[in-house]
Amino acid sequence: MTTIFLSPSDQTGNKYAVGNTNEAEQCRRIANAVERRLNEYAEVRVINDQTNNMAGRVKHSNSVKADAHIPIHTNATTNGTNDGKVSGTRGFYYNEKSKGKAIAKAIVNAIGPLTPGYDKISAYPSLYEIKGAVAPCAYIEVEFHDNPKQAQWIIDNANKIGINIADALARYFNLKLKAPSKRVYTVEVSKSLFDEVHIKLV
Repeated sequence: MTTIFLSPSDQTGNKYAVGNTNEAEQCRRIANAVERRLNEYAEVRVINDQTNNMAGRVKHSNSVKADAHIPIHTNATTNGTNDGKVSGTRGFYYNEKSKGKAIAKAIVNAIGPLTPGYDKISAYPSLYEIKGAVAPCAYIEVEFHDNPKQAQWIIDNANKIGINIADALARYFNLKLKAPSKRVYTVEVSKSLFDEVHIKLV
């Protein structure tokens, strides 16, 4: 059984340039889509922790011995203004030898082609969840929410982003889709007064 720990942003104060929304709200939408899609796969346990305590999430992830710890965020420029020149998805990990790098690469390769801007992955060992999680950590920053065009793109594509993250994780961990359930029909046969046969599927 593979355990995937999702840690969507809790940053309600990071307002989007459009849509009267914020980073926490949109990242939780993305995480919910990841969870729904991963639940279509067999032999996987998904923990989608949406508490407001980052330290508690890391402790939770470590306690369940997660196989991957996936923080989901959206990005912003450091100076608070973005004319659209800064864009794209970022994937961060502990170091070049970590499994987190391979997971981050798999995710960015899956969602990067969807995003409007330039994408890249790089080591960022000082980030709290990367440093604190025992599991390989792939910290994803999906596009920049401080530009109206990119913010709207995130809002419009949260479900698609989540599905692509989930499928990337499934490929990395070699998960298989659950077999489709087989519906069993019961056949009731009856005769009318005129000897007509009526068949009903129940």
